[in-house]
Amino acid sequence: MTMRPFLAAARLGASRAAHERASLIGQILIMLTLQISFGAIYRALPSAVLDSLGLNPALLMWYFTVTETMMIASFLPFKQVQQDIRNGMVEIHLLRPVSYGGLFMAEAMGAYAARVVLLLVPCWGAAWLLADGMWPWDGQSLALVFPSLLMAGWIMNTVHFVVGCSTLWTGQSEPIFWLWQKCTFLLGALLWPLVFFPDWLVRLAWMTPFPAMLATPAHMALPGMKHAWIGGLTHQVFWSIVAFGVVMGMEGILLRRWQRQAG
Repeated sequence: MTMRPFLAAARLGASRAAHERASLIGQILIMLTLQISFGAIYRALPSAVLDSLGLNPALLMWYFTVTETMMIASFLPFKQVQQDIRNGMVEIHLLRPVSYGGLFMAEAMGAYAARVVLLLVPCWGAAWLLADGMWPWDGQSLALVFPSLLMAGWIMNTVHFVVGCSTLWTGQSEPIFWLWQKCTFLLGALLWPLVFFPDWLVRLAWMTPFPAMLATPAHMALPGMKHAWIGGLTHQVFWSIVAFGVVMGMEGILLRRWQRQAG
């Protein structure tokens, strides 16, 4: 199968994300508000506690900035799948000789990558200022963080595809999305690094894809967590492969459902 349709879908997703100026401005303002608010919380934490964990307010600010960048960059693509199922467009897509799930993922990844790039200067610049000019990455971690961000986006967009497909059974996928989103706070360590969590919850989190979506790229902003980078990247690779299978499996379910209805 040629890659041209998927490359075109990725370019389309990136172009649409880049031209959603009002949405982008709103996302940046939300991000800046959250950075300022959580920066104040991080600075209020006892320094003795942070020192014992090898952390400081500046590192926590960078951690939060990375996780929140990924959450904002994966901006509700499940709604497109939900709409396609509701209005019957998914049946037309499934008749095409190109994978519906593959095109969705390509377009979603194009949009995700564009948003990450567009958020880098204003939001990561704000993090640098709020962290008193501290830059957490060396050459090695910086070389790893961008591939890690892409794998995180791939896994998150897979979740969005599955959430959108849940419309087949629920009629409305927003409640499933809300449940997934709330799980990111604990299992994905959205606001706080995993070192703050009890051991049993950390073990539970690593049995799920949630750390691969958020914690792994953000941990690369924490020099004291270097020992966990290889394990985190391996975890991401594993779940990225699983995600590919999940997309193909869900597309198969859509196709069989349509065939039963057509027959």
